[in-house]
Amino acid sequence: MTCHNIILCVLEILMRSYLVFVHLPLFLLVFTSNGPLQAEVKVACVGDSITEGINLGDRSYPSRLGSLLGDSYTVHNYGAAGYAVLSKSDMPYRTTAEYKASLSWNPDIVLILLGTNDSKPENWKYKEEFISDLRVLVLSYQALSKRPRIILGTPPPVYGGFDQSIVSNQIVPRIRFFAKESQLEYIEFHDRLLDAEKYFPDGIHPDAAGTALMAAIACDFIVRLDSTPPLLMISAKSSSLIEIQWQSRSPGYVVQERSFIDQHSSDWIVSKGIIPKNDGSNLSAIIQHSNLSGFLRLWRP
Repeated sequence: MTCHNIILCVLEILMRSYLVFVHLPLFLLVFTSNGPLQAEVKVACVGDSITEGINLGDRSYPSRLGSLLGDSYTVHNYGAAGYAVLSKSDMPYRTTAEYKASLSWNPDIVLILLGTNDSKPENWKYKEEFISDLRVLVLSYQALSKRPRIILGTPPPVYGGFDQSIVSNQIVPRIRFFAKESQLEYIEFHDRLLDAEKYFPDGIHPDAAGTALMAAIACDFIVRLDSTPPLLMISAKSSSLIEIQWQSRSPGYVVQERSFIDQHSSDWIVSKGIIPKNDGSNLSAIIQHSNLSGFLRLWRP
């Protein structure tokens, strides 16, 4: 075979290889697909400083919620510290850049958690307008092109700083009434956090453990999966790291820890540092041995 023919053969082989390389992925893309890829569900968390999670970073409740929901969801935090529902309040939420950004994002789900700042005396004097102002806020999201799922949240209990009786006995009932009247869903943060005072160190804002509770409650409500108590699996990853894992069909659980075993003791505390992530099948987290106080368990708030 001449050198010229050898070169032609090599070129032909390369061209055939190139054609296979180009067309094979296209073939696989067409025939292995089970249908069009589904877009991520966009969740907008609207609220005040409780939602914003000042100084908490990736431990704010919206950030934790995103980890629990997994890659099928995208969660954005539109919390604005100090803001309220009432349009005549000192800081109305509908005047914020966060509000405008949340509308522009055109979410699929809107979780509205406001009301704590409305309890301030200078704001609550306009209490007769609370429901009508809440309705205006909700309607602005219902008018979006996606017609998003609207979920209201009752504010967590106030343990100090603001008037607890106004939040618990006036604002929370109004939110429940409006939700039922408008056939809207609402998450009962208030009642499910009544015994969580230790996770609200300043009486108003949740710490990293408090946001873990809130995220679990919200995730449990949004996906409505299995509430059967899951099995917590623990395995060693190295001499200094362990992995904890449980099935993602039970997302409404938090990890608790304590220094010795007593399932009936109230000394179990919600872990601040563990941020479980959903991979589609399991919720898991990698933990340093040195960060553990002893024993772990799963608990549904």
